Amino acid sequence: MNKNKYIRISQNRYNPPFDYGLNDTQVHSRIETKLVNKTDKKGKKTYFHIIVKNFITFFNIVYFLIALLLASASAEISDFMFVLIVLANTLIGTFQEIRSKHTIDQLSILSTPKVMVVRNGQKQEIAVEEIVLDDILYLTIGKEIVADAVVIQGGVEVNESQLTGESNSINKKEGYELYSGSFVVAGTCYAKVEHVGDSNEINKLTSQAKNYKRPKSIILSSIGLFLKVVSFIFVITGVSMLILYMTKYQKDFSVAVKSTSAALIGMIPAGIYLITSVSLALSQARLAKKRTLVQDMYCIEMLARTDVLCLDKTGTLTDGTMSVIRFLDKRIESTDDFVEQPKIEDIMSSINKALMDTNTTSKALVNYFGYSRIYKPIEKMSFSSERKYSVVALAKIGNFLVGAPEVLLKGDFKKYSSEINEYAKEGLRVVALTHSLENIDSIIEKGISEPAILDALILIEDQIRPDAYETIQYFKDNDVDIKIISGDNPVTVSEVARRVGVDRANEYISLDGMKDEDVYQIANSYTVFGRVKPEQKKIIVKALKDSGKTVAMTGDGVNDIPALKEADCSIAMASGNDAVRKVAQLVLLDSNFSSMPSVVQEGRRVINNVERSASLFLVKTLFIILLAILTLVGFVGHFAPDGDGTFPIASTKQLLLLEGFAIGIPSFYLAIQSDFTKFKGNFLFNVLKKALPGALAITIEVMVAYIFAKLLGLTSMEVKTLSVLCATGTCFMVLFLAFKPFNRQRIIIFISLVCFVIFTIMLSMAHIEFIIPIVNIPINFNSIFGFEKLHELIQNPPGSSYEYSVNATGLMMAIILIMFSYVLITALTALFGTIEKKLNKSFIDDLQEFTNQGRSI
Repeated sequence: MNKNKYIRISQNRYNPPFDYGLNDTQVHSRIETKLVNKTDKKGKKTYFHIIVKNFITFFNIVYFLIALLLASASAEISDFMFVLIVLANTLIGTFQEIRSKHTIDQLSILSTPKVMVVRNGQKQEIAVEEIVLDDILYLTIGKEIVADAVVIQGGVEVNESQLTGESNSINKKEGYELYSGSFVVAGTCYAKVEHVGDSNEINKLTSQAKNYKRPKSIILSSIGLFLKVVSFIFVITGVSMLILYMTKYQKDFSVAVKSTSAALIGMIPAGIYLITSVSLALSQARLAKKRTLVQDMYCIEMLARTDVLCLDKTGTLTDGTMSVIRFLDKRIESTDDFVEQPKIEDIMSSINKALMDTNTTSKALVNYFGYSRIYKPIEKMSFSSERKYSVVALAKIGNFLVGAPEVLLKGDFKKYSSEINEYAKEGLRVVALTHSLENIDSIIEKGISEPAILDALILIEDQIRPDAYETIQYFKDNDVDIKIISGDNPVTVSEVARRVGVDRANEYISLDGMKDEDVYQIANSYTVFGRVKPEQKKIIVKALKDSGKTVAMTGDGVNDIPALKEADCSIAMASGNDAVRKVAQLVLLDSNFSSMPSVVQEGRRVINNVERSASLFLVKTLFIILLAILTLVGFVGHFAPDGDGTFPIASTKQLLLLEGFAIGIPSFYLAIQSDFTKFKGNFLFNVLKKALPGALAITIEVMVAYIFAKLLGLTSMEVKTLSVLCATGTCFMVLFLAFKPFNRQRIIIFISLVCFVIFTIMLSMAHIEFIIPIVNIPINFNSIFGFEKLHELIQNPPGSSYEYSVNATGLMMAIILIMFSYVLITALTALFGTIEKKLNKSFIDDLQEFTNQGRSI
């Protein structure tokens, strides 16, 4: 794309009035000359990108190379059956991810921020991409600045941390530049667009960082680390086996490639990524149906680990709708001779008109006091969470401040503290209207240095959500601690927390004036935090994380953004500000706090199911690696009846039944189960702990089969066939344990899979041949699944297709070993459990840190 496609600047610039904006003719002119706010969205995850990502993977390339080697070795068609499984896995993964993207794209439309512009004298909301050069933007608190602009009316405070890294808010008055990528934290203004598209400041700074990046995932980093180790073993094993076969055992190239391919293909647990992707995609779809937008798919797994949930009171425990119930005129008690004693209603309505703030408290004040121009504003400064008050200088009557009583009254707060706390204990928010004799410019630039004089206390009621109690109870029942972090009076917040059932709600503290290091120290000691500044919220979250907690944070205001970015999982309410929705990983589109339990459950479902499914795949990988080691060290060659030291599995097709019906299909079934138990421990350690007993059991069985092969009079090919039977049967034992606890559905599925595999093996033994109609292609079951020599265990000749009897010695040995595997797996599992208990915590923590640093392949 031409870099300047959307940023060509015309000599024809417009200077429309802030209250009229561009007219339709001017807008159409801008669109025709492509002076619109479109950008080159390179790096966006497209359908083509998904297809390429799923098909061109490390292991798919390996599969392709192995297929080429088999073709060069003139392998039979049946030896390429693994390609069908690989293709099916890839198509399933691609389909699920595409479907997930489509669902999320549709849902994202509901969460896409709109921009308020002034055109033809009317305010109207339009899409970000519809902004044109010289448009007039109307910006209010929480709005993201989506195009570089210049303030032409009013004033705002903006956060430019995305551009500068500094979180301090910056005053922007008339004539000041506003940069795209920043957001409004206080005030309102009209601003004229100066740049559009790729010429915006944020696009120039991030043009090199737009490529889609997969977020950090503990599951993927753990699996990635394991696969790196497997890849190293994979290369060493492949080269070593080929050299061993073609030198020591004098095998021809065809036999060497077939035997080596069986080891290498069996060693690849490629289905792990597929199961992980499918599980996450299904969770996205399930959450989408519950009107939860997942903007970061891999954050779902973090919900499984969440043990601390940080909430703001407003918009979470309460529904965000506030109402003023009454005000108390305190001027009668004041010794100050206040000129003319204007009505409180007139002062507040004039302040409301001057500020035009849109936060929930301001809306409540407007609903009660209304707007008026009784007193003309001379200077103003909107409310911000950082200072916790707003300032308006009204002509003839003075400088007024509205905000937190303890902040405005300073040392004089003690006079009113008992009264204010009584209202706070009723769950009411108390807002102070004060006036100050200080210079207005000094107040705006440096803050208030002297206590303001109290004029009125305004009592505001915040409605508690009717479902808040049940939602809090869910988290209590699931061992998730609740922390309430709010900018309100801690007594008020504590009372609301008590009403909704938060444990230890009476353990509250005000952070007003507290140093950052002190905030960090007390973060774990209290449940309710009041008068919290935005950066203090971030410090609390960081302190909780540093103490070993996994922290989820909910928010709906710009003051929550620093903490949301710091949290392990960030959740925004759709009713909140645009900037909050943009940074959050999850967005509750119905702004319903009661949706939280289902979100947490999805996280737990994903990680529990992926762990269980991954352990099935790793059983195969581990026992193949162990058998490869036995082959390379000469064990197989030493005990093989005729000295055949090749790998115990003759060809890739002998693993098809095992991979398809003992691992593949069951793993997909397990990936959709409803397991909402809280995840504990290290993911990689847990998976290995579940997989190793089964892998070791299979290895021991194969070793026993080889050790007794000569004694039982078996050939090398018969021992290899018995090895495959033992591996398949033992994997079903592992599956039996993974399916616990059984229900009716699991019993039916398990029995069906076992019966199908047994029936298929019996058909292979019977040497039955089918002819595919029309194409007239013969199909032999024993050839498809690699049991060509299994009929040698049958006393009757190969021609007796339906009448056969099994060699009792050979197959009885396989049955005994398979039955013994259950006892062996149980014993090994108990042994590993004992070892785990003796491992000290620091080892587990080191393993967690090590796997967290891994990268997916």
